[in-house]
Amino acid sequence: RGIASVKVMDGQREDLIPKYALVKPENVKEDVEGMLSGCKTTMAKVEALKENEVTWENAMTPFREVDNWCNRVWGAVSHISSVNNTDELRKVYNEMLPEVVKFELEVKQNKAIYQKIVALKESKDFEKFSAGKRRTIQQIIN
Repeated sequence: RGIASVKVMDGQREDLIPKYALVKPENVKEDVEGMLSGCKTTMAKVEALKENEVTWENAMTPFREVDNWCNRVWGAVSHISSVNNTDELRKVYNEMLPEVVKFELEVKQNKAIYQKIVALKESKDFEKFSAGKRRTIQQIIN
């Protein structure tokens, strides 16, 4: 069960399509809290990397998967909230919104994660990356 039962935290992708039918007030809090918990665990692993250990696979892939998972779960909640708003859904949406925003800001303003991405840009592997990967890194640090 889950709004977006996506196993991205362990490198597996099972289902990337949000399950809009599961966006019900009684499911939202548990699913969003579960998503945030998984995302925090994943980002802590990225934070713990030493700068000389950083690779696309162990830093950028989890970073992008966390962003994707947040967008899938919270995006589904936001969408249903906008098209089928009820008092119950509005209440849980408003309860979880600060937690989602807080997490997103913590990730996007995290100095340790930023330094890992800068280290990746400064690594010898950077020039070997595809143009898309190089651009992704440059957009994040600029």
